[in-house]
Amino acid sequence: MLQACLGLSISAEESRVYLYHPALPESLEDVRIRNLKVGNASVDLALKYHAETVGVNILRRTGDVEIVALR
Repeated sequence: MLQACLGLSISAEESRVYLYHPALPESLEDVRIRNLKVGNASVDLALKYHAETVGVNILRRTGDVEIVALR
């Protein structure tokens, strides 16, 4: 369910994490994803609910991985 809300899609071939129109329910202020593996890389993300959008922050990145957030 969370994957669908965040529009989360991972492409190991491209070393990219996509967030297509991320959304969180009002009752869930923030979400942290730790140690998300993408090929040989990994990333920690923090997502925070705002009135009209979700903010995405990269807390840690190891290796070659790109985060793409499309709103």
